Amino acid sequence: MDDILDRWGLIANELKCTVQTAIRYAKFKKNPLPVKYDRMGHPTITKAQIREWRFGKAA
Repeated sequence: MDDILDRWGLIANELKCTVQTAIRYAKFKKNPLPVKYDRMGHPTITKAQIREWRFGKAA
């Protein structure tokens, strides 16, 4: 099973950027970072989803 990242700090660390930038990536109009939110409002995404978003489906 792929690692699930459930905090902006973890997501930003995986993207090698700041938390602010990671949040901005999720708000892009074209090709936003595919973040979902759990019932408590925490962002959730897997490392595989980040790789697909960053490098495209061919990765």
